[in-house]
Amino acid sequence: MKLKYLLLSLTLFVTSVFIQDSKTNLISGKKWHAKAIQMGEQKMDVPPGEQNQMWMIFHKDGVHEVNANNSIKKGTWKFSKQKDSIHFITEKGKEKSMKLEKLTKESLVLGFMENGMEARVYLEKNK
Repeated sequence: MKLKYLLLSLTLFVTSVFIQDSKTNLISGKKWHAKAIQMGEQKMDVPPGEQNQMWMIFHKDGVHEVNANNSIKKGTWKFSKQKDSIHFITEKGKEKSMKLEKLTKESLVLGFMENGMEARVYLEKNK
């Protein structure tokens, strides 16, 4: 249940404007599937059967999509070079920033605060 709550909270994020090209190119245009969620010290793997149903896409034009429980939510995103983070704004105007903790061609780890706890979402590129 916490896993679904966290993934749904991801729908509260998204942004646009000033994007660093090299990191933006690695992030954008790909479907990133959720592989694990961590709250504090507790890390939960996303079951393989649910990984195709939980994903994020960062479009180069600043649009962001999140799919959780077969419900696609959109918003905007913006990369902050100074803070090495992604700032999100949802369709409903809610804002959230996530620290870019790891970024490679195959994996993306985003850190954020959730209910006063450190949290992370581990994502892998769609193959």
